[in-house]
Amino acid sequence: MKKYFNVEEIYSRLPIFMQNIGCSYYGFKESKYRFNKFFYKKLEELMDSEKWNTSEIENYQNTKLKELIRTSYENVPYYRRLMKQLKLTPKDIRSCKDLYKIPILTKEDVKNNIDKLISEEVKKRELIFCHTSGTTGKSLHFYVDRTQIAFRWAIFWRHRKRFGAKFNDWHVNFTGKLAVPPEQKRPPYWRWNIPWHQAVINMQHIVPEKIVTIIDFLNKYNFKFYSGYPSIIHIFVLTARDAGLVLKNPPKIVFTGAENILDDQRKDICDYTGAVLSTQYGFSEGCGNASQCTEFVYHEDFEFGILECINPTPVENGRIKGKIICTGFASPGFPFIRYEVGDIGVWEDPKKKCKCGRKSKVLVRIEGR
Repeated sequence: MKKYFNVEEIYSRLPIFMQNIGCSYYGFKESKYRFNKFFYKKLEELMDSEKWNTSEIENYQNTKLKELIRTSYENVPYYRRLMKQLKLTPKDIRSCKDLYKIPILTKEDVKNNIDKLISEEVKKRELIFCHTSGTTGKSLHFYVDRTQIAFRWAIFWRHRKRFGAKFNDWHVNFTGKLAVPPEQKRPPYWRWNIPWHQAVINMQHIVPEKIVTIIDFLNKYNFKFYSGYPSIIHIFVLTARDAGLVLKNPPKIVFTGAENILDDQRKDICDYTGAVLSTQYGFSEGCGNASQCTEFVYHEDFEFGILECINPTPVENGRIKGKIICTGFASPGFPFIRYEVGDIGVWEDPKKKCKCGRKSKVLVRIEGR
């Protein structure tokens, strides 16, 4: 009988110095996808395009959309069949205003048509297989183009650079991944990812009996920023605060993402750390994103995709509220067009301009599912 190696099990048995090497090797390996030449090129472009005016943004999105619809019609069996059934051709989608002609793509549609959503221009092995965490009960499997990963990280780093973060800043990532085996009873309760200038602390060790050691570690080093899921950073803050511990060497910035941050989480994190907290809105499928500016509202990362508001209802001050529907530009090998991610957003009145000067569409809040 053939035996298979369990990487996590092997990792958990390694001595700590080898686990640090393993974390750093992971960082080195992932850098080939995240922080390659395409990443730096895209980040430079993004730093320029966020200065564009409304007309330039609209022209960009319309051009990218027409290109996406054309290539999907020509090369993606799911969309070719769908558009033919609806008697649509790429010429019928001339701008973002025509998107309503394409039916909404649901998670069930993706699940039932995963192979038909792959472009015939690429081979499956050239794509990266991904899945969602399944926190809402169902895990979703899909593929992404390799360049999508670097594009997405360029979006993330543009957000960080708005608040003064730099690539060589040492920082702490609070994660759910098992960097430190849960069964470990003695410090250190962190591991080092040297290529990313990162210390990693996983949530399984953020408990009262270990928090003193973790705070001593954080006070020992000059970490510029913290990053991670807001729920994990919030648990860290509450555990440290309840133990009466003080951050003597706090971060200047806290970046959160992957989850909607609640008002009480934001307040607790900011009160305890004394840091500026900024967040970005995204999801595993990677077909849309929005990042906060220094006014702490979300700007659509229009270069990455389109965030639509469907079934809008008026709310306060000329704003509208509705389901977020996403069309991604970064992964034509497995396109998500008008994908229903399951979140609710509140869009700012388009007549009101953000004080930061950016002309991209603004969401004042994400309300989650």
